[in-house]
Amino acid sequence: MSFKCVWYAMIFPNVGLTIALIQIGEQLLSPGIQWVTSIMTIILVGLWLFVMAAHVKAVVKKQCMMPGLTEDNDQYENDNQ
Repeated sequence: MSFKCVWYAMIFPNVGLTIALIQIGEQLLSPGIQWVTSIMTIILVGLWLFVMAAHVKAVVKKQCMMPGLTEDNDQYENDNQ
């Protein structure tokens, strides 16, 4: 599976959920919710680092962010002509 920039979209909505749950845990003074949100935070940081490493690897291998390369097509536009 090759990297696509939309991988970031899997992380950011979950960050909002985690922040909301952190606030709920603080308001309810619930150590259980606070532990769960701590684990969620660690997982999200790990996923973010994974996506960032995959992005850097794709840029180095010229699989994304190259002139003529579109996000929805793995081929260069010039190859199709």
